[in-house]
Amino acid sequence: MSGQYLLYYLSSHPNEAWLTSLKQQFVVVVKASVESFPATRDGKSPDLVICESESVDSTYENLKACKQRFDPLDVILVADRLDLHDRLNMFTLGCEDCIESDLHPEELVARAQKLVFNRVANQQLKSQVEMATEAAYQAMSSTSDLGVNIQFFLDSADCQNFDELGLRAFQSFQSYGLKCSLQFRGRYETKNMEANGMAKEMESQILSELKSAGRYYDFGSRSVMNYNQVSILVKNMPTSNPERYGQIKDNVFSLLQGIDARIKALDNLKTIHREQQMIILLVARISSVLNDIDKSYMSVVRKSGEVVDDMAEAIQRMINYMGLNESQEQQLEKVIGEAIEQQQQLFGEGLKVDSNFSDLISELGGLMESSGSLDSERMISLMHKYVE
Repeated sequence: MSGQYLLYYLSSHPNEAWLTSLKQQFVVVVKASVESFPATRDGKSPDLVICESESVDSTYENLKACKQRFDPLDVILVADRLDLHDRLNMFTLGCEDCIESDLHPEELVARAQKLVFNRVANQQLKSQVEMATEAAYQAMSSTSDLGVNIQFFLDSADCQNFDELGLRAFQSFQSYGLKCSLQFRGRYETKNMEANGMAKEMESQILSELKSAGRYYDFGSRSVMNYNQVSILVKNMPTSNPERYGQIKDNVFSLLQGIDARIKALDNLKTIHREQQMIILLVARISSVLNDIDKSYMSVVRKSGEVVDDMAEAIQRMINYMGLNESQEQQLEKVIGEAIEQQQQLFGEGLKVDSNFSDLISELGGLMESSGSLDSERMISLMHKYVE
């Protein structure tokens, strides 16, 4: 341990035996007065002071002087014939040990080493306590931030549009004590927001220009954070507190991931809604076209029947003037009758087709619910029915 710890020995007549033993374990500086000692030696403060005085009064004075100049440090007083009252006063003033002038050198060294070891152990314990306290504060802060993020994830599931999502996000950012601007880049719109719900032109331009600048872009106390379809401009990052600075970046980034996931979900919901509206319009258009086709079909069927009937009547009238014999007339009448019969059969089959067609039109119209939305279950059932 020689040379590791610095010991000041205050005495006008130092004990040579003590001095010899102490120098084997300490770097020893001997002076006759407190003022003669340097405040530091090679940049190092003393670890221990042995204060030897000729009287009780001078002992008091030297102890006070040592404590004022080198506090905090350990002091060993050398004084003979100290009563209990004097010893208690010495301890009250900060003396760590009192020894008599006839103490064996090896015991003095042992006592000095013990004080130094206790001092080192106390310093290490203090450092560990400070580290543990700091870790506890960080853990509590992280736990609080984690609670903010979890609450946002729960609340964001109920957001139906960018305005609601932005409001929830700003509530979370306020819990972090952040002033910021937001930009959502959805599939169908880009939304820029401040805490009041409005947008600022400069902040919006900055976010648009830096959206591809990487996850983090720092300038002064401001920081832009990007993740896929969301960007945030934080205007009051705690640059004076590096640990909190890092925590905010990590925890806010997880918030951005949650926001991005909800943006994608809202985009998908809007896509589904638009596709549903398209199908609704398509079904309505198909229903209208089929209804027109049905009316036209029935009109054609009726007119074709009328044409056949008119033709049969005209032929019947013309038979009398055609000069046909009876056999020829019967043959022609037979042909006309068969044509009329076939036409009636076709008409009957057309009625069946028209009935199925009417059912399809009616079922297509029934797909629309009273709310104007599409009954997907009935549509699937209808498709299976007619596809099969």
